[in-house]
Amino acid sequence: MAVEEPKSLQQAIPRFQYALVMRGKDVTAALDPYVTRIEFRDNIEGESDQLDIDVEDVDGRWREAWYPSKGDALLLSLGRRAEPMITLATTEIDEIRFRGPPSTVSVRALSTGINGGYRTREPRPFENMTLKQIAQHVARRRKLTLVGTIRDIRIDRVTQYHERDVEFLARLAREYGYAFKITGGKLVFHALDAMREQAGILTLTEADLSDYEFSDQIKDVASSVESRYHDPRKKRLIRRRHKAEGVGASTDTLRLRTRAGTPDMARHRTEAALARANDDRLAGSLSLRGNPRLVSGASFTLEGMGKLDGTWLIRAAVHRITRQTGYATNLQVRQTKPARRQS
Repeated sequence: MAVEEPKSLQQAIPRFQYALVMRGKDVTAALDPYVTRIEFRDNIEGESDQLDIDVEDVDGRWREAWYPSKGDALLLSLGRRAEPMITLATTEIDEIRFRGPPSTVSVRALSTGINGGYRTREPRPFENMTLKQIAQHVARRRKLTLVGTIRDIRIDRVTQYHERDVEFLARLAREYGYAFKITGGKLVFHALDAMREQAGILTLTEADLSDYEFSDQIKDVASSVESRYHDPRKKRLIRRRHKAEGVGASTDTLRLRTRAGTPDMARHRTEAALARANDDRLAGSLSLRGNPRLVSGASFTLEGMGKLDGTWLIRAAVHRITRQTGYATNLQVRQTKPARRQS
């Protein structure tokens, strides 16, 4: 006997509830009979968060009265029934696609949007400023709120070489050991070393996973980093060497050549480069029933899977709801701390 497809998206997820807010107005009830898919992609760094919504357009209203405008605010909240919902996506509409027959509409929204000019290329030099001051300068110029704890790292000189603000800040964050993104009107910096130490918000076992794949690699894993940088004050080449902890059998050395105005700049860059090189030595992907708490930047504990047990950081999360499959979450993860084992 064939299973009847739910007549609305909400019927497909009876244990959960969702809400869509467009242009400041709750449109959930109006859209629910027509929505066939909602998918939110949440990244810890490097890419804009992305919200995709597919709807049926049987009477053509999306080409007329309901036609959305680029830049319109679009928010997605999700949660278990009888519990407060979590706002997953604070985005702005970037693209609208029409297909047919039958007539359907796909709306794509991005966290960085198109109204703030974050993607405008603009050359700009910065001299004798800290990393935090540079981030604050960009945040003020773009009318964003800077979020996150940034160490007092003084940078003698750096130039934004015809880079978009997003590209420029992502480069600085990467060089000095941070993850960076713009989301919900906030310019967010996360210290990666703090993320590597954070505890899991919940525990997962193999029984919770519908699909998984993990990879433990030696190739491209560095046991140490050797850096050479030009010190403009001493007018000579300085060499530094830094060793990594717990990298197994690897004997590879990461070689880094850069310009640094101070030993402190060189040290931060060296440590960040080595940590990044080894971040993905034990990494993977997994799928499970939907859970809105599992977002990028959060950590969870894995138990009952032998040497895979430990704390894992979520690099990227996809929350997908469809009429056919209900609500599922897919994660890209890396292990930050192995489980402690009794001898």
